[in-house]
Amino acid sequence: MAVAEHRQVTPSGRLRVSVPGDLAAISLAPMLADFSKAYSEIQLELDLSPRYVDVIGDGFDLAIRIGGETQDLHLTTRHLVDLGIGLYASPLYTEQAGEPDSPETLGQHDVLVLLADGLPVSWVLNRDALSVPVDMSGRRVSANSYELLFRLARSGAGITAMPDLFARPYLASGELVRILPEWRLPPAMVRAVFPSRQLMPRKTRVFIDALLSHLKPRPLRSA
Repeated sequence: MAVAEHRQVTPSGRLRVSVPGDLAAISLAPMLADFSKAYSEIQLELDLSPRYVDVIGDGFDLAIRIGGETQDLHLTTRHLVDLGIGLYASPLYTEQAGEPDSPETLGQHDVLVLLADGLPVSWVLNRDALSVPVDMSGRRVSANSYELLFRLARSGAGITAMPDLFARPYLASGELVRILPEWRLPPAMVRAVFPSRQLMPRKTRVFIDALLSHLKPRPLRSA
């Protein structure tokens, strides 16, 4: 009886999770380390491949996805957070190239742009009721990896658009500064997708709770 009660109270077993590699590498590593220590009876198995996994067919308990919609009626979606996205660069870059004073002057700067499906993601900056598309035809490096663009920005290669969550610790350390802080890009929705069940396994529930705590918005402080 004691063993049965322990199994009901203590989350345990293998937990297979699909996570975008950039999100895991840049932001989630501390949370994942804390989770594995707090729940030693859960065997956490992470898949960082960029593909959209078949959650049920591939035997996943949970998939974390950024953007998009879920059409599968056998899956349940849980909204986790809307990631605010701003423009960032290193102090080294701004010392050498200066800072743009408006969205229009971004075209005169080196920009680091995310590729999606082989095409550069356009920047549309918003402030109050204003919405301004950015000229992306100038000096540009494009890559299909937030992590690489993030590293390039920290090395002084240019200005990039990235989730505030990724930039937060590097603003605090002074390795990055906000560019045009009054302007923002549209946010990116982060959601959890898992098999539809009347009763969610406890191991899945505690993992989602840990994600929600880690991802919740916090005030940003510019260097």
